[in-house]
Amino acid sequence: MWRPLFLAWNALKYYRTRSLLLMFCLAITFSLPLVSRMLIVDFESQLRSRADATPLVVGARGSRFDLALHVLYFKEPALPTIPYREYDRLSRTDLGTAFPLHRQLTVQGTPLVGTTSGYFPFRDLLIAEGRSIGRLGDCVVGAQVAKDWDVHPGDHLTVDATNVFSIAGIPPLRLNVSGVLKENQSADDDAVFVTVQTAWVATGIGHGHSGSPDTDHNVQGKNPEETQKTLGAAALLPYTEITDENIGQFHFHGEQLDFPITAVIFDPLGDRESTLLRGQYVSDEAEYQIVSPSQVVDELMEVVFQFRFFLDLAAVLMGITTGCLLLLIGWLTLQIRQAEIKTMVRIGSSRSMVFQLHAAELGLLLIGAGVVTGIVLLVIKFVGASLLVQFLV
Repeated sequence: MWRPLFLAWNALKYYRTRSLLLMFCLAITFSLPLVSRMLIVDFESQLRSRADATPLVVGARGSRFDLALHVLYFKEPALPTIPYREYDRLSRTDLGTAFPLHRQLTVQGTPLVGTTSGYFPFRDLLIAEGRSIGRLGDCVVGAQVAKDWDVHPGDHLTVDATNVFSIAGIPPLRLNVSGVLKENQSADDDAVFVTVQTAWVATGIGHGHSGSPDTDHNVQGKNPEETQKTLGAAALLPYTEITDENIGQFHFHGEQLDFPITAVIFDPLGDRESTLLRGQYVSDEAEYQIVSPSQVVDELMEVVFQFRFFLDLAAVLMGITTGCLLLLIGWLTLQIRQAEIKTMVRIGSSRSMVFQLHAAELGLLLIGAGVVTGIVLLVIKFVGASLLVQFLV
């Protein structure tokens, strides 16, 4: 039994280029359907786990997919805003708990999310170092952000400038890192969290003042840039950091209830409360929309499953092609090795021995392809689904 394996192994080593090509062709054929199914299952699991933990979302009318992905993965920062008044109204109801989201800015390309401290227990997020948000100018960073940037409590991060070419533009805010979150294997690991009020300061709605005491600080413009121009450079101090010494000088112009947020997460007490809340937004005259992320994910997965059908079809076609290729190569190999086979027969090898030799070569190729396929599946298991989620959403 070992003789055919010994001869087959040496034959494969002698024709190593051909053997490697065949082995990888087989591995690709085996891997494609398995990898596609594994990715889709893990992708669906990650999407559903976060969507199921986010019962309802209220936001501006528009794309339901954009709104859901905005809340689940902090994508689409350019979504239309809704007034803080809507969050205030929802938080006063007895139907459940509301959490505001303000997602318009970034810190070194990482999403800057304005919310309340109640968001962390809602998402089962724990503080690994330091303390939670609460003070104006403080931020809490996700575990992956802290790891990538080597950030700890007491360090500082600067919000990305929104318009570096505007003389009267909003000066970037320097944030004080007050805490670091424990790893949660979610989008929260790759975000920076502040209070909604801090996010407003970063966008220019809130600011600190200096200058003449006679300056009228109650004037308002149509937007933060116009307010800054109206107040003048002498009256508006472009603080880049909120400290214990100047925190009392920061304030907001206008009615806070009218300030913008991008969405509200609502966690109803039960099915009855969920139905009652949904009923408030079913009218065509409703100014805002309410979305169930779970339903959005269901629709998204229908598209993904259709895509999987084509992947499976491609895998079948590739398998047929590879099988034909193997038959062709096997037949050509037999033709090329006729002299070798005749020599084996002349020195006493039987026809069955020749058959066992070729069967052993094929078996070793299949084993090698199986090993390569296993390695690919292990790699996909650990990193594939996360990369797919980041790529698709």
